[in-house]
Amino acid sequence: MQVLVAHWKVVALLTGLVVFATWASSRKAIPRYQSRATIQVSSKKQAMTPLEAMRMDEMAIQTDPVLSEALVLSTQALALRIVDALGLRLKVDNPQFSRAAWLYDAQVVDSVVDSRTRPDSFVLEQKDTGYELRSAARGTLVAAGAYDVPAVGPGFSFRVREYRGERRRVRLSIDPRLAAGNKVRGGIGFAVQPTTNLVNVTFTGTDPSMVPEILNEALRALQRHGQDAIREVAERRLQYVGERAEDARARYIASLTRVQAYKESQGTTDLSAEESALINSIQNSDREKERLLVDLATLEGIVGPATEVTIETLNRMASVADIADNTAMTFQLQNLLRLFDDRRTLVAGALGLREGNPQIQALDQRITQAAQALRDAANATVRGMQANIASLDRNIASLRARLQTYPGKQTQFAQLML
Repeated sequence: MQVLVAHWKVVALLTGLVVFATWASSRKAIPRYQSRATIQVSSKKQAMTPLEAMRMDEMAIQTDPVLSEALVLSTQALALRIVDALGLRLKVDNPQFSRAAWLYDAQVVDSVVDSRTRPDSFVLEQKDTGYELRSAARGTLVAAGAYDVPAVGPGFSFRVREYRGERRRVRLSIDPRLAAGNKVRGGIGFAVQPTTNLVNVTFTGTDPSMVPEILNEALRALQRHGQDAIREVAERRLQYVGERAEDARARYIASLTRVQAYKESQGTTDLSAEESALINSIQNSDREKERLLVDLATLEGIVGPATEVTIETLNRMASVADIADNTAMTFQLQNLLRLFDDRRTLVAGALGLREGNPQIQALDQRITQAAQALRDAANATVRGMQANIASLDRNIASLRARLQTYPGKQTQFAQLML
């Protein structure tokens, strides 16, 4: 107390400086806003499924299909979709102003505005009768008109929010596309509710009017991503099956023609039970071979030496039925999903680690190694499928050879049926 009394002026001065510094920094702090939503991911994952009953069907529980779908929210491709849909490259430079209070229906054409450069800034002035948009650097008039006339600039357009009152101005600029996408990625967060297929999704930002819009667009983009992935797999399968079906149809019509001609000439219509069993075995082997060929073509189109392994890649693998019983593939898929989730957690939010951080670089290295391990497992699966197809070919040839040993008209009739 004697020290405090003796130096009370110093103590009072330091206390005042700390209080003033705290007050000044709090005034300069930019408030942040957060929107939240809970979504349900369509999945066959069951919370109480017995361990012995678990199977991987469409990215089964071992690789957590809910987490796999939710991780799409952290991808750059989805962030760029949001940026393009909402015109987020066009922004209000003063973070204390809400963009929605000044403009709406913003669009930026990337082919006109180079995504790697920062174009000129602009000054938007609202007046009682209309608006004016000028170049901030040169002061030249870019666009002007009534509030119902869109403001069109070099590579962008937007509509000005109607305003009645004294003149007011705000500075606008255009972010590079990747930079705008990284801002969106940094604001998106999610957490999977344990033992459910529910995902809590959040978006945090400085513009209270845009935060819920961005969150809603993120959920719409996630829904479209799932629809596009299903459509892509279905179209690829349909194309392949269609080609095979057309070939099978031609062979079937030729067989029917030969059978009809033979029946008319010989009057033979019945087969023995043993011959019928052989024919059924050949037909079953043919069907299994066709299924393997479809899955083989799908898997070869997903993972190649030059193909980047992403969350989308893992989701596309869900269409390959042979992965269900492949321990090596399911392990690698689970490992990659966990690494992607760890990386997303580290870089999420404003306080997340940046791309150049050594911890992120080390994790990226682990992801690269895991992706290579997945390619190796996929190549091994491809070789196994090719071996199975070759084995089926040998089995079919053997069955056909046995069928040729049966004498008489019935055998010839059976040969014509194949």
